[in-house]
Amino acid sequence: VPYKYCYITNQETLGEAQSRLCELKDELPRSLMAADIHELVKANEALNLLEIASAIIACALFRKESRGWRFRKAFPLTDNANWLKWILVQKVDDQTKIWVERVPTPYVQPPQEEYSPIPGIKLS
Repeated sequence: VPYKYCYITNQETLGEAQSRLCELKDELPRSLMAADIHELVKANEALNLLEIASAIIACALFRKESRGWRFRKAFPLTDNANWLKWILVQKVDDQTKIWVERVPTPYVQPPQEEYSPIPGIKLS
């Protein structure tokens, strides 16, 4: 996956990735062929990888902060006050359902102020 779609992203690059995945989901099933059961398994794995990639991009668009290995140019700081949450995704028919749940932190309270996700670098 090209760098601009994985690590340092913005609304535009994530939108491009989402559009390309939609194209591939339309094109790939028509061009896949399997000569044997092994190839059939690999073809189904390819289709499943497209579904997973689509879910990852949808979740990346949903999260309005930088966290871990994903850096959003428009949201350069990690924001525990609003985004210390699990993003959950589920495919229901042809629709992708996305919601958040609070991460349970009963023993350790993370900082509530926004901070740089890159140690040693001040972004604000």
